[in-house]
Amino acid sequence: MEKFRRILAFLMGASIAFESLAINLFGRNFSVGFIFSGLYLLSILPLFFSKFSLLINKYGFLVSMPLLFIALLTSMNVLYYDSSYSIPVFNSTIFFCYILFISVLLHLFSDLKVFNSILSGIALGVTLLSLMYYLGFGVDVISEEERLFLFGRNPNELGVLSCIALDVIIYNWIIMDEFHIGKIRFVLILLILPLINILMATASRTALIVLCMSFIVLVLTYQCSYYLKFFVLILGCFLFVLISIVIMESDTLMAKRFAETLEGGNTSGRTDIWMSLLPFFFENPFWGVGEIGYVEISSRALLMSWQKDSLIRGYSPHNEVIAVLLYTGIMGGICMISFWVRIFFTAIKNFFLLDNVLCLLLLIPIFISIFTAQALGVKIIWIMYALVIFNFEENYNLD
Repeated sequence: MEKFRRILAFLMGASIAFESLAINLFGRNFSVGFIFSGLYLLSILPLFFSKFSLLINKYGFLVSMPLLFIALLTSMNVLYYDSSYSIPVFNSTIFFCYILFISVLLHLFSDLKVFNSILSGIALGVTLLSLMYYLGFGVDVISEEERLFLFGRNPNELGVLSCIALDVIIYNWIIMDEFHIGKIRFVLILLILPLINILMATASRTALIVLCMSFIVLVLTYQCSYYLKFFVLILGCFLFVLISIVIMESDTLMAKRFAETLEGGNTSGRTDIWMSLLPFFFENPFWGVGEIGYVEISSRALLMSWQKDSLIRGYSPHNEVIAVLLYTGIMGGICMISFWVRIFFTAIKNFFLLDNVLCLLLLIPIFISIFTAQALGVKIIWIMYALVIFNFEENYNLD
């Protein structure tokens, strides 16, 4: 049974790269990521009976905080309900991600190997995605700025996914030789090229920041002499400057966006969005206005809303801290911010106790996404929450 669950975990990780690709089943469209995640959750159901008490005993705080937030969000959506916006009162997407977070933790209590199974699935899925782009498949939309949309994935999501895949390939597959193939593993360096290619095509500055910070972490944590580490760091800085110069002198969208950031501090309007939204927090500071009430705030503050088919939502603040405060006020903010803080310090603790560098590497896209993009309803972010906080030495085979 464990091998079967491990295979489903791998497929779930791989399917996340194709999250926006839908399959019609029984007259309804379901995303590939949802289908494989659902199958994985079904396989984990027995563990809810055998391991749930261990989960509560060890991670009770981390399990309860998001659930309280979801309850508050639902309450505010009921209070500010407006049928004209067609927004569901209960956010099933966030709840599904939360259940996925719990399920991965439960699975880790039962089988440590699932850690690498999920990450290898993600890396392979994103690598396959990048190869399909290279071959010209799946390019649905090119935005007005000519940034890449691939299989419905927006540029920032693609960029961050590419960085996560790069972390897994470089650290797990090459440095740690996960597959035990010796020197042959260095052939896997070739997989880096299509990932860098797709990252450049997205022109995502968020992804570029994640990539640079990941490189710094890898160098600083690599086990070697201080002299060699210093040399590698200097060499890395030199290469970064060199690559930056090449990007700046090239005629690419990444060069244009990079130059705008360096010269004028351009953040694609994020700063203006944050400054426009924050005053509305003080109108309902304790409880917020829910996702439904946020549509009105978005329309007033930003003169924008987001619409897909018949569903109208408020325009994303591109900052989940601000989103949480506007949705659920101080009360919901306490729940999610304390959850994120505990995630951060638990992952740092695990790094020092277990020398698990991947905990630090995965923290980078998690928190960059929280502060500059979307994270509340993103499966891969909730999966990584579980992966970075699990203490293998303390929790494995507890009874």
